[in-house]
Amino acid sequence: MSYTKKEDAASVKLEDVKQMARDFGRRLSRKHAAALTETAIEEFYKAIGSPYALHLLKLYQQRQFAGVVRYPMPDPSDIERYPTGESYRLDFVAWSFLRKCDFLNTGINTREAALQSWHKAEQQCLSTNRRLRKISQIHKQICGTFGALRRCEEK
Repeated sequence: MSYTKKEDAASVKLEDVKQMARDFGRRLSRKHAAALTETAIEEFYKAIGSPYALHLLKLYQQRQFAGVVRYPMPDPSDIERYPTGESYRLDFVAWSFLRKCDFLNTGINTREAALQSWHKAEQQCLSTNRRLRKISQIHKQICGTFGALRRCEEK
């Protein structure tokens, strides 16, 4: 199917759009696809324009891909850098943008990193559960003591 401006955009079916994307992808060489991707990434970071985003762009342009994905998350409590929620949100988007891209050669074993993150989260859950269990036991002891005192007062 070829789509012309004369056609009503609402009449284009999802399958037709998917087929057009496949056809376009076949015609697009790897070299052109890489150039388009490169341009889109650069324009994205430039559009945000913050020092944080531009630093990530510099790392990307220098092919320091591991540096891009390991760069620290922006600190929302830094009110000097982020006077508004919007300014923080933009830097957070910049930070998140390339972190999950599988086409970047970072040298990072993503499976191992995911397992380590999961293990760390499980350790935090275990620690929280132990604290809550301890609080619950103290709460029961206190309630038991006060319950006994109330019963004594009632007699």
